[in-house]
Amino acid sequence: MVLRESAWGGLGSDAGNTSKKRKRGDIRKWTRAQLESVVQASEGELERGLRERNVVEIDGMSLFASELMIGRMLLLPVKKLVPLLNLALTLLTIHSSTTKGVTTSPVEPMLDGLAEHDLPKDLGRAVLDLFGSITEDVWEADTTRMVTEVGKGLLEELRGESQESNLFMYKWRETVGEQWSEICNFKLLEVGYSEFCQIFS
Repeated sequence: MVLRESAWGGLGSDAGNTSKKRKRGDIRKWTRAQLESVVQASEGELERGLRERNVVEIDGMSLFASELMIGRMLLLPVKKLVPLLNLALTLLTIHSSTTKGVTTSPVEPMLDGLAEHDLPKDLGRAVLDLFGSITEDVWEADTTRMVTEVGKGLLEELRGESQESNLFMYKWRETVGEQWSEICNFKLLEVGYSEFCQIFS
């Protein structure tokens, strides 16, 4: 994938320092227009593909110190997302309200809480937009997608190793927290039967 070299390194990392073999200045930071020029897809297909692969567009310049990042795309690897989404779900438990199945939270407390763990606010806002929608100063969270990506990240951490399904489910539920644990379901992971049998004993 063209964005792999500019992938995010995780909480507390320099977002650009993801490749030990390449110098920071050598890592290409794609814009949306550049991606559209090399990826053969309609605008709608590209948008869906970017969201499915957890790619965000950055509107600030804090991620690379003095480097301007406006309009640049950043890949958020699913395994690196687990601690971030764990934190976001914890903050959501504190600040959220749920009405008719819709979970919302004020944006600023979420961004402040993420920033306390070294996540720049421009990236924090992009993550909230990736896992929900922001209207004025209110974030409507897609908690099912957040929980799903945590599960996929935990699955990625296994890397071919097998594990008892009940132990995996326990870890998944512990990671997302009690309030969101009922969302956990193996069907969300989109794992085929044969692959499921290989992973889970």
